[in-house]
Amino acid sequence: MRNRATAVLSLVLIVVGIVAITRTVQAGVGGGLGLILGVLLVAAGVLRLYLATISARSRPGKARPARKRRSP
Repeated sequence: MRNRATAVLSLVLIVVGIVAITRTVQAGVGGGLGLILGVLLVAAGVLRLYLATISARSRPGKARPARKRRSP
């Protein structure tokens, strides 16, 4: 459930960012703030999705703590 919610929220961020960029370019007036916010939203969505997939891959089961090495 949590992974699905993360994926959906990530996709929503990406779509909202693309819509913000599109509307800003469509308006044709400078639009520096709209472009910056749009790019930031897309980047946040992509990063969130990437980190969610990386963390899901890295823990297939219960992780064991690292062993402490004994000094000779």
